[in-house]
Amino acid sequence: MKIDFLVENNRLARGVEQLSKAFKQKFEIACGEVILNLEHENAIGKMTGIDLEHGVSAIIMDCTLKDDLELHFSNDGVPPIYFFSIVVIV
Repeated sequence: MKIDFLVENNRLARGVEQLSKAFKQKFEIACGEVILNLEHENAIGKMTGIDLEHGVSAIIMDCTLKDDLELHFSNDGVPPIYFFSIVVIV
């Protein structure tokens, strides 16, 4: 599964909203966190995004993917630095 999403104004958590559209799932916002509970044929679990001060954002993915997932980021502002931590359980 390939997903393109735009990081607007360095607000990475808003990307979770775009992921919800790609997975055709509803998201909720609680205490500044964007939460996506996944019950999809290609993914089961939870994705959470939060935007902090000074352009710091995080997306936490706690899910099982049944297919490869490609995230293609594009940015409309100053290019951010991304750190990814991926855990693969076989």
